[in-house]
Amino acid sequence: MFACKRKVNKILAEAAPAPGVAPSIITFYNKSEGVSMIKVSSTASRSDTVDTSILSITEDGEHYERIRDLVPVKTIPQGTVRDYYRVSLVCPGSVVPDGRERLVMFSTKALLPTDNPLEGMMNWTLWYQVSFDGGRTIAYEKQVIQKGDEYNAMHSLRGVNTGKNCIMLGDHTELPCITKYQKDPKENNKIILGVQISNTDENGNYYNPGSGFTFTYCALLHGKWDENSQLQWDLSEPIKISPDLSRRGLIEPAIAEMPDGRILMVMRGSNQGRNDNPTTAIPGYRWYSVSSDGGYTWSEAKPWLYDTQENFYSPSSCSQLLWHSNGKLYWIGNISESNPFGNMPRYPLVIGEVDPESLLLKKDSVSVVATREEDQSEWVTYSNFYAKENRVTKNIEINITPYHVVKNDPYNRTNAYIYEVFV
Repeated sequence: MFACKRKVNKILAEAAPAPGVAPSIITFYNKSEGVSMIKVSSTASRSDTVDTSILSITEDGEHYERIRDLVPVKTIPQGTVRDYYRVSLVCPGSVVPDGRERLVMFSTKALLPTDNPLEGMMNWTLWYQVSFDGGRTIAYEKQVIQKGDEYNAMHSLRGVNTGKNCIMLGDHTELPCITKYQKDPKENNKIILGVQISNTDENGNYYNPGSGFTFTYCALLHGKWDENSQLQWDLSEPIKISPDLSRRGLIEPAIAEMPDGRILMVMRGSNQGRNDNPTTAIPGYRWYSVSSDGGYTWSEAKPWLYDTQENFYSPSSCSQLLWHSNGKLYWIGNISESNPFGNMPRYPLVIGEVDPESLLLKKDSVSVVATREEDQSEWVTYSNFYAKENRVTKNIEINITPYHVVKNDPYNRTNAYIYEVFV
């Protein structure tokens, strides 16, 4: 379907520590300049959960020092508390009133009474930590709560009431960014972050109308620095879709601000419901929406297209938008040769350029990064990744752990890799 048009190096980052245990490695820059990075090393032995997580820091880009455990799991009498690091953002001093650079680290937290991942759909909350030394120490941690007297820890944002529904970041690819192209100067230097919110019925209770595993909609979170250099949060209008078009609604939004001020949001959907089967399933697409007012209101969600106006298929999986120093916006995600069914197949993983005018995917630019190998099962997953531009080489580095390498044994032979894509 696609050729490997770019040179790609596959590098082993960490071998599986034990049978049935999958490692995951994510590295990201923790300062606005230089090669200092944070590495988050995690392990998992069950779907949609993290067992251990360790934060390390390198100052020279090579030698890491273990700083602390992130403690993703804690058992208390009321149940299990799960706290998952998701994404980070370096805020240079030039965008904050007090002039101090800081690292903002986002996580999702929930108390799960029986530790069932689906309980998170009624309980996930969004938090952020602020560090002034690149993550070595945490100055403070706060819950994301919308500005206004009506909002509090339980009713944190418009349409979000803990215990009935949730707000969350689904994966590491939902990168925040700092606005700089808005016509209104007051709308620049703010943090924007795509989020997903679980659906509710007329009584405000979690409701899944789509017959899929979950049902959510997307929105954009706005964080503005006040005169005391504290973040004040607001939430955009929701972006919703009918379960007739996506059985699970809209999931895991990837965002990018364009040089003309428009904001692009590319979202995951799903075509698998309880009554669906692979031969009669609705089309499985990637969905997109555009905002022209700084991310407060959004166009109707539609299938994302090639710049040739052709549809393409995409399974239910995360994706990422990544601006490069060469001035190009790249999209990384899964594209299917034929109609997928739900999450599968999650290969190949591809990279392509976004057309800056149409905001569509440039078909001729799409190139394979990784795909199923001869000894791997048809269920292998080249998804759940994180990508960044290497500041020295300028190549794009993609951290990924393939699961389901061995059929019916998802955590067997699950090593963590870096795929270096030459740009």
